[in-house]
Amino acid sequence: MVIRPTISRLVDEEPAYLAAASDAAERETVPRALVIPLWPGTSSWSSPYLHYASLYRIRLVNGYSPAPPANYRKNVYEPLRSANRGVLSESQMDWLTSRGIFWLIFHEDLFQKKISPFSGGLTLSQFLSNPRLKLLRQTGPVWTFRIEAEPAADRPQYPEWPVIAPTSMHEFENRAGPHVEVGNDTSASGGMFAKLKSGDEPAVIPTLRFPCLPESSLLVRARGTAKIRATLRGSNGPSCAGSASIEDNDWTWVEFAFGCSNYVEASTELAVKSGTADLDSAVLAYRRWNPPPPGAAIFIPAAGLIHAGWTDISDGGVCLRADWDPSSAVLDGPNLPFETGVYEIAMEFETEAPSGTDMGTLIVTAQGTCDSETRALTIAGEPCRVVCDHRSNLPIRVVFEYSRSADMKIRGLRITRPVPTAHP
Repeated sequence: MVIRPTISRLVDEEPAYLAAASDAAERETVPRALVIPLWPGTSSWSSPYLHYASLYRIRLVNGYSPAPPANYRKNVYEPLRSANRGVLSESQMDWLTSRGIFWLIFHEDLFQKKISPFSGGLTLSQFLSNPRLKLLRQTGPVWTFRIEAEPAADRPQYPEWPVIAPTSMHEFENRAGPHVEVGNDTSASGGMFAKLKSGDEPAVIPTLRFPCLPESSLLVRARGTAKIRATLRGSNGPSCAGSASIEDNDWTWVEFAFGCSNYVEASTELAVKSGTADLDSAVLAYRRWNPPPPGAAIFIPAAGLIHAGWTDISDGGVCLRADWDPSSAVLDGPNLPFETGVYEIAMEFETEAPSGTDMGTLIVTAQGTCDSETRALTIAGEPCRVVCDHRSNLPIRVVFEYSRSADMKIRGLRITRPVPTAHP
């Protein structure tokens, strides 16, 4: 017999869960909570919830079973899944409180890319800005809120992250129908694109990737001379659409802002109404995205990027623990388009590690290309900067691989675009 012992990293206390149980005791009611991320019922990622809930006898809306009952998905997961994106409507909160569910617990460090088209920083920001959610306790990456009956008049104001990283990029050649022509071009993301003309069947971005957030928009990399119509189709609401025209032989980004807020899941169809267009790739943006022009710089707090660790809401930094967080990619973003040019990308961080300690590696790439990546060691006591010659207008991806040599806090990314040097 071979015994392979399993190492558990779960601890025997969790103050954020205790806060919910203590609050329920003060109110002389049974502690019932919804935990985010919410899964369909079959994910082992729910096991930490069950462990901590059992410590404090908290009853969870979340369920887990190898074969969950059909009514769990219909009556719990589907009506509440928008909470994974930070969206809780008045009716959803009323539905919860009418059933005695007054607490919402968010596990920031268990947020997976497939949960939402945006980073977990957006979900947290949405919860913090919800006037009916009162923050009771944060313990590292675990946040406990109480659902109030009415919006609080004197609630604190929390900062919002100006840039939210999308979690994926869509390649149109992968979704082209059998009658859509696919072309090869090294300047395209992935080296391929879909070629559409008026009358062709539309290219489709599949479901589960468009959020029910009115400020989000779809950015499409295209070229040609055409009028393109993008239609958002949801299973629980009417379709809405937007149109845009292009007239450019070079790849350019076209924005489609739908202004819809009633979709939990939806697909997007792009059809050419007149002319011919090459469709390369698409990415979601939360709010309008403005990359820095020449001579300018932007600062992106780490909280809005895809990250491990936990958020310091005082400044939007992300705290990493050497004895807990992985020795792999712990920061990822912004994953949004930048114009061609030279950029200086600096990761601002702090640590109490001795000067000279290797904290990890910063890696910069252009998404969808085979261009060589630019790397820089991150050393305690020294600036961490990378100079990137961005030769396309594809999204820039910055990844930090953590060495776990010591605890650290990443404040964010400062991206500077110098003024091009004039050559005689």
